[in-house]
Amino acid sequence: MSKNYIKEFKSNLKDIENLKKDEILKEINSIINENDTYNSLVKRLGTPIELANNYTQDLPKVKSFKNKLVSNMKNILSILFIFIMLIVILIYFFINKYVSDSYDYSKYNYKTINQKENATWISVNDISKININQAKVVFYGSKNNVISYTCKGEVVHKNNILSIKQASCIIKLAKTKLTIQSHQSTIHLIEPKNQLILKGEQSNINLDTKTTKYNFDKLTVNTSILKDFKSYKSGISIEGDISQTIFKRYEY
Repeated sequence: MSKNYIKEFKSNLKDIENLKKDEILKEINSIINENDTYNSLVKRLGTPIELANNYTQDLPKVKSFKNKLVSNMKNILSILFIFIMLIVILIYFFINKYVSDSYDYSKYNYKTINQKENATWISVNDISKININQAKVVFYGSKNNVISYTCKGEVVHKNNILSIKQASCIIKLAKTKLTIQSHQSTIHLIEPKNQLILKGEQSNINLDTKTTKYNFDKLTVNTSILKDFKSYKSGISIEGDISQTIFKRYEY
């Protein structure tokens, strides 16, 4: 019967070092006789739980595997939380730098914007498509024969395509048909004066119409929002395909 007592006592020696546990068991075995019964040991030493508590209450605890796992998970979650917060902060600064408007673009046109933007303008006459990725671009309709732009960020001109990535740009459109492809970007169209083909994905497209009428009959809206616009048969054609995109009137 003493074996049952020792077995129960041993099972209650939790969260202590193995070497110390062996020392305690050796000491208990030395004071227990083979003739001792479970009940006699309880009367003499207390219950196995009580005896185990007396031995372990002042000893430093050793974390069990479960406790270590919980502790490690807490550390991982804390690191993950900090990482997510850093991402949120970076997104916030990105939005403020490339997305939020510093002034009302609709108060200007392709001529008067020069007075507001004291910048160097680059003119190109062979652009048929503009690719925009994670950027903010303001387009002004114009009667010019060439496209002019000023940008802060990465811009590449190659094979009749102007590629803009993680940048902030203002572009004066030429009086020719143009394809604008955007991904995760903000686009402001300030009264475009010629046909546009839009290929938007996960973007915000804002159109300032003023007195100009537009035709949206050939614009395919796939899981996107197109609001506050009336399509005119005789209007300037804005066509193409936009998905997961909000297309609305420009508002400052």
